Amino acid sequence: MAVESPTAAAVVENDNVADGSSQGTVEVAESADKTPVPTPNAQSVEELEAHGKLTGFALACGWIYFFAWSLSFYPQCILNYRKKSVRGLSLDYVLLNVTGFFCYSLFTTLLHWSGRVRASYIARYGIPPQVEFNDIIFAVHGLCLCVITFVQCLIYDAGNQKARPTVILLNLIIWMGLVLLTILTIVGFDSTFLISFLGIGKVTCSFVKYLPQIVLNFRRKSTFGWSISFVLLDLLGGIFSIIQQTLRSIQISSIKPFTANVAKTGLAVETLIFDTIFIVQHCILYRNADEFDSLDQDDEQREWMEWNEDEFEMSEEEDT
Repeated sequence: MAVESPTAAAVVENDNVADGSSQGTVEVAESADKTPVPTPNAQSVEELEAHGKLTGFALACGWIYFFAWSLSFYPQCILNYRKKSVRGLSLDYVLLNVTGFFCYSLFTTLLHWSGRVRASYIARYGIPPQVEFNDIIFAVHGLCLCVITFVQCLIYDAGNQKARPTVILLNLIIWMGLVLLTILTIVGFDSTFLISFLGIGKVTCSFVKYLPQIVLNFRRKSTFGWSISFVLLDLLGGIFSIIQQTLRSIQISSIKPFTANVAKTGLAVETLIFDTIFIVQHCILYRNADEFDSLDQDDEQREWMEWNEDEFEMSEEEDT
């Protein structure tokens, strides 16, 4: 059954007036033309301007943390290359870093480009994935630099360091879980489980990887071989990552930018905590330590240093 529009009904009604004229139709048209068009008031204009400024600030913070975190990988690689040694750098840290950044690269790539994953994410959390394009670039770039650092550990002098069995086991568990969930997702399983696993995997690796480095610095009573430039850039990136997510939360009046992207939030929080510990170790606890204040030196090197010190003292006594 056809449904008449309100305008058509009005025309019919006005055509049935006693004088049979079309005056009623003209009045309806004129009244429609006189309908006031809502105009934005001063408050709504200010809100739009404020929203635009927040968007600009959030984008700027995103690129600042991107450059800070991306550049933070280079000081350690350069230091290893110049020394031709990775002494002072925890092998456990390096292994966990490779696994963690592989998870994060896959996490950001799927959330940004996979239509199926994005649809599942929106259905579960109610908002689009909070993943920027620079998140992807940072993750993939970081993975490449982590692999380079791992290769340096294979070809340069590492002293008597060996990866802990528990760290190797943790890496195997994450990789096996990743393979299993990928297969399940391909055959039709809910993709949000894979995304959640990738995010948790990255946060877990980031949390665990710092602990061996802190312990190594403590045992050696030195941070020599561990780049403080990396720590400072890493800390700067973490600060601006938190600021960006805060601005996104203000824009939508919700904390979902924090809760819906566990990997990014966890990464930033862990960065702030552990980098502060590294700064305390480097600048306060072990600031007077030098290259030779470490437990992983060869006995021959220690004996050579002691012999040179004895020779120097004997020569001074002879001169006097």
